[in-house]
Amino acid sequence: MGCGDYQGYGSGYSPFTMGWNLGVRYFRFEESFLFGSRNGATWGEAGGTNEAYLDDKCRNDLVGFQFGADFSYNMFGNWRLFAAPKLGIYNNHVQHYFNLRRGDGVIASAAPAGVTETYPVSSTEDALAFLSEIDLGMDWQVAHNWSVFLGYRVIFATGIALADNQIPTYVVDIPEIADIDTNGDLVLHGAFAGVTVRF
Repeated sequence: MGCGDYQGYGSGYSPFTMGWNLGVRYFRFEESFLFGSRNGATWGEAGGTNEAYLDDKCRNDLVGFQFGADFSYNMFGNWRLFAAPKLGIYNNHVQHYFNLRRGDGVIASAAPAGVTETYPVSSTEDALAFLSEIDLGMDWQVAHNWSVFLGYRVIFATGIALADNQIPTYVVDIPEIADIDTNGDLVLHGAFAGVTVRF
């Protein structure tokens, strides 16, 4: 959702423009961790009965409010530089799955006395999360109604449940496994390119 636009004018036309936007955003991040060990000569020996696997999965569904801006500078002709920072506050609904099994699919059982829970362990939790993003790039207005762009994007998020953060000190501590840790940070970055067509 975009709202607002400002273009500076003084004694003449200014090449600098600024716009702002706000609205609701949805962001999903999923991560899996699989650790395997064996007590045998080769993997797959004896149908996998000599192998053990720790399987851990996290899914983060972020829904929240985001505010951003769009700065651009028209350099010359049809070329434009742009920067678009965004910042948002979110509710992170986390789903966590943890399992301990043999290579043949047999589920492990927690052996210590007094432990009544067993694998697999599934749990959910809602947590506060923040997400910020910035796009930097260049736009070329090829024709009146279409343009091409190239840029680089960085996303930084806090309050994220990461799979390797859920591994407990003792794998038989079922209550600790069910208590999701949402203290992870996430950085995603990379180049992007595209075409804009206006009708």
